[in-house]
Amino acid sequence: MIMLNIVIIWFVVIFGGLGILKYMLIQKERKVRKAMLEKRLEHLIQTNKYKSPQEKNESS
Repeated sequence: MIMLNIVIIWFVVIFGGLGILKYMLIQKERKVRKAMLEKRLEHLIQTNKYKSPQEKNESS
């Protein structure tokens, strides 16, 4: 009975740890993607500032 409890606890620890690592990896990827999208948005805003009003109307 004690061995069974130890095995169950180890499974919980191992799979819980793997779950936490996967969660952290997903969060890191989201953070990187968000930064990339923010840079892209900033670039689009900057390029849009210098367009003439006629070019803005054509692109809409």
